[in-house]
Amino acid sequence: MESFADYSEAMQESIEMRTVSPRDFGRAVGVSESTVKRWVDQGRLVSTRTAGGHRRISAVEALRTIRDMQLSLQDPVILGVNDLIGDCGQPLAMPAEALYAFIAAGEAKLAYQVVVGEYMRGSSIWEIADQVIRPTMHRIGQEGHKPDAIFMEHRATQIVLEICQALHKLANSDRNVVPVVIGGASGDPYQIPCVLIAGVIAEAGAHPVNLGPDTPASVFIRSLDATKKPVLLAISVSVVKDVPKLSLELNEVVHAAAERACRVAIGGRAVGDLSLDPLPCLRIHTSMASLAQEVGMLVSP
Repeated sequence: MESFADYSEAMQESIEMRTVSPRDFGRAVGVSESTVKRWVDQGRLVSTRTAGGHRRISAVEALRTIRDMQLSLQDPVILGVNDLIGDCGQPLAMPAEALYAFIAAGEAKLAYQVVVGEYMRGSSIWEIADQVIRPTMHRIGQEGHKPDAIFMEHRATQIVLEICQALHKLANSDRNVVPVVIGGASGDPYQIPCVLIAGVIAEAGAHPVNLGPDTPASVFIRSLDATKKPVLLAISVSVVKDVPKLSLELNEVVHAAAERACRVAIGGRAVGDLSLDPLPCLRIHTSMASLAQEVGMLVSP
């Protein structure tokens, strides 16, 4: 069995470093080289140029364009992404069940293919988060506290974190300029929600600035005065160690945001434990779907 570390490194290299020519991209999706060049000239496909002036298309941009334009990927080997996406033309009846089974077996490659395959077939990141990743991780978290269960949970966390980072790379774009600051609340050590939120925000058309887990309230407030002021703070609350203390800290953040005409979105499985002031700028989210909707409204012209 291929180790997760080896597969993860190979996957990251394949989507970050690999580039193809317009001719090879055309072969991969069944169109002519002239059609690909026309897409580049129209701004529908982003390419770079080598020192010699030849056009190159990154694997990330290739996959993004295939998904956005609903192209048929006829030969993923040409793009060097066959291990990442598998047979993305075949939908799964129960992707959450498949993801759980592959993670439980330590099959990182197949776990990647389940999630990225769903994305390439048109599922949004919020759909994948709410309907595939969340139930899978919840089920794994219910396995108990014996060594085997703890090992499985830690391995699952690493695999899913890498998958979420891959989704973020596929969704992110230099065209996204509206900043949204993301972070886990103080005392919350979980990374996956922050990376998933970053992917949801990028897909909705904004530019995510991920402060990571366990972000102090003072840092959120400081971010409000950055050179590029955010339109939204998105705060994840997965665990709460001290309810009165965290409620007080997040209320300070919400009031500071209100003074600066910035919206605040707070969500996560422990958000219901908090006592938050119902300011107009605050919205409590129970799903990634509602967060994506809010971000979409903020960035729409």
